[in-house]
Amino acid sequence: MRNTSVLLSIILLSSYTHQALAQKDLADRLDRYIRAKTDFFNFSGAVLVARNDSIILHKGYGLANREWNVQNTADTKFRIASNTKQFTAAAILQLEDQGKLSLDDKLSKYFTGFSYGDTVTIHMLLTHSSGIRDFFELEPFRDIRPLSISKDSLVALVKRQLFNFLPGKDIGYSNSGYYLLGLIIEKCSGQSYEDYLTDHRWKCYIERGLEEKNVHQGQ
Repeated sequence: MRNTSVLLSIILLSSYTHQALAQKDLADRLDRYIRAKTDFFNFSGAVLVARNDSIILHKGYGLANREWNVQNTADTKFRIASNTKQFTAAAILQLEDQGKLSLDDKLSKYFTGFSYGDTVTIHMLLTHSSGIRDFFELEPFRDIRPLSISKDSLVALVKRQLFNFLPGKDIGYSNSGYYLLGLIIEKCSGQSYEDYLTDHRWKCYIERGLEEKNVHQGQ
């Protein structure tokens, strides 16, 4: 019995060692690949590659600031740009499942004063087919300097603009549409956008060093 236990321990240790070596080899190959992209194609960013519970690669590449030659690190913060749109769309569909809104709801149900408020639907906002002008085309947002503007002021600015096309008749990328969707999420959920996403998503935390993993779904 003792010999069996020893043999089993050796097998498990050998398997663990093999997996660790395979993972290190994969991390080295990934690192070489990304460094080549950085050297020859000026890739700049932070990369995290994970498999199941294990972080294989977590490292920064390229420059965060070319003027001052500041290197990216694994903890460098970046502008997230339109990455939030997928979460906004998912939240809208969650609220539809909860019966708190319909994709056929008209914009006028949530905001007054839009020229085609009784025509534009939530579905059109989701699919960039509303015709609502992108606020980044407007004068206050053409300057690269940070701009502070209240929610109501931004909505008022957008609703004063002519539509780029009749709702549903074309496709035109519109950050304004997704901003309005974010406000609709707040109106229908009774929570801030940030709080709603925090409470209604899969949360997966992998602590540095793989010390702890906690997964649960908010209700």
